[in-house]
Amino acid sequence: MKRMASKILIGASFLLIGAGAALTVTALSMADFRLDTVRESKTEHLNYSVEGDLRSLKIQTVSDNAEIIFTESSECYLEYCNRSNLAYSITEKDGVLTIEQQDNKKWYEHLTMFFDWGQSDDEALRIYLPEGTAPDVTAETVSGDISVSEKLFLPSADLSTVSGNISLSARVRGNVHTHTVSGNITLGECRCNALSAQTTSGSIKASAIAETTLLFKTISGDIRLDSADASDITLDTVSGDISGSLRSNKSFTSTTVSGSINVPQSGDPSGSCRISTISGDARITVAEQKR
Repeated sequence: MKRMASKILIGASFLLIGAGAALTVTALSMADFRLDTVRESKTEHLNYSVEGDLRSLKIQTVSDNAEIIFTESSECYLEYCNRSNLAYSITEKDGVLTIEQQDNKKWYEHLTMFFDWGQSDDEALRIYLPEGTAPDVTAETVSGDISVSEKLFLPSADLSTVSGNISLSARVRGNVHTHTVSGNITLGECRCNALSAQTTSGSIKASAIAETTLLFKTISGDIRLDSADASDITLDTVSGDISGSLRSNKSFTSTTVSGSINVPQSGDPSGSCRISTISGDARITVAEQKR
């Protein structure tokens, strides 16, 4: 019986390898076997100056990283790259700047992943915001990373990716929402009203402080805190581990099925912290108790 199962698995593996090879050959034949045709076309580096007041920034990219950066300049402007099969559409209307990357690739041009041609750092989308420019930010990518630098002070931020990473260090007056499928989420010295970070298999690392709530959820990714804080904290994972420190003591409640949980005595709590795992472990300390 075991021999039969092994033969089936081996046969299925060869079929998959064969199918992949056939697909690659078909793609190359459609491109006349020229690898430079399968690769992205020549890159054109462009700039764009924002003309009016900027109240809202909406970004959608496919593979390019999206970087939102503070600038000492008085001008709000963009740096980006267009390719004939992967180009940006930029519109300004009523204080809303919309930036969309449009994917016009043929199906076989998406096979560049098999040839290990990484994206150049020069091909990132960069949005430079000067002091006093504070738009609501909504950013979505498929595989590109999203980063929001420190020194920025934004009304709100909603950031999501599929496989890209998210990094946020800015101050936000309102709420922050971050979401990935497999990308990691890093929340540095972020200050905001309420903060949520959710991922399936990515990890969450946070030093963030929220006025009201912190909600961190993963399936298999780990949650790592470094003096994070809020009045109401929820840490939830299925098989990932939870570790690190909170800035101030909380009233802790915890549940787990097969994991181990180690949290401080509540003492004189300044809020609540709920911890939930299925098989993951949790170990939390309080920074003010360590001094």
